[in-house]
Amino acid sequence: MYPFFGYLGVLNSMMLLLPWGSCEISNKTGAERTRHEISVPAMGVEFRVVYYAAPSANDEIDRAIKNRLSELENIFSDYKPTSELSKFCNASPQRNPQRVSRELWELSCLSQTLSVQTDGAFDVTVGNLSQVWRMARKRNRLPSKEKIGEATALTGYRDLEIHTGNRLRLLKANMKLDFGGIGKGYAADQLICLLRRHKIGSAMIDAGGDLSVSNPPPGKKHWLIQIEPQLGSAQDATPKMLKLSNAAVATSGDLHQSLTVDGKKYSHIIDPRTGEATTSRSQVTVIAPNATLADAYASAISVMGVSKGMAMLQLQNGCECLILAGSSSPDVRSETFFTRGWPQFIEDTLPNPSR
Repeated sequence: MYPFFGYLGVLNSMMLLLPWGSCEISNKTGAERTRHEISVPAMGVEFRVVYYAAPSANDEIDRAIKNRLSELENIFSDYKPTSELSKFCNASPQRNPQRVSRELWELSCLSQTLSVQTDGAFDVTVGNLSQVWRMARKRNRLPSKEKIGEATALTGYRDLEIHTGNRLRLLKANMKLDFGGIGKGYAADQLICLLRRHKIGSAMIDAGGDLSVSNPPPGKKHWLIQIEPQLGSAQDATPKMLKLSNAAVATSGDLHQSLTVDGKKYSHIIDPRTGEATTSRSQVTVIAPNATLADAYASAISVMGVSKGMAMLQLQNGCECLILAGSSSPDVRSETFFTRGWPQFIEDTLPNPSR
């Protein structure tokens, strides 16, 4: 089914698909470089970009950032009928592999690898299910079992084939892809790569809460990133400050998108294997070498649960996580779990963050 190089080849080539290994990195952080910030709406969120550069370069770099985000939105948006993703899915089933953009192909390759790693808890073929639950939240009522069953039957990463020459193939009619669980992280990494091509070695990208950072700001040892736990008692909700450099962090939870019916809260996070929205209250924060992986792993662990999720993540180099699991009630204390290396990223003091 994967005539290109199979799952093992995808695993071995994972880092080649990401921007970090292919971009020239500038460590120059001289006094002439000043802080600049720009915000750009794209892919359903606000992208906040902070970078240090000579002021004379800002206009050119800002245009490049806007253009790159526009390109990525036109590739991955499942809201735009004219996007590459929409056109590709509307042509399913496909008798022959279809040539797609480098970005769509490489993110599909990585997504298939992640599906194997997570036993299907992460799956970009979840597009039909996403639409069913999106409509349910809009109407404020649960989807029918029939709707969920029909959408689940059109979900399954094994029905997305990867071929050489930037070609993909969907095997089922009306199958739809949804990169919502990985796309914003990928876009953040692409902007880091773009800035490095412009000789910008110190930058921070906030893609609606998925953050990717390169070298620290001039004169600093690292970027300070504040995360605010959403669950549990006041003690658990104390904001934490993370110190990061050339890394990324992403958080997955149900704070902003959920559906409550008869007192039961259904997250926007879907288990691709069952078609059901998750109901176990949790907040998962993942630190990874890049935002693409942090975004995807945070989503997957939210589906897998604490035990399986942490066991999977601890096999991945350079990845750590914090999980708050429990109740949203202020009277019920949530449980806290973290991987062995998590504490090394916590800043002991809480100065104003350098974001």
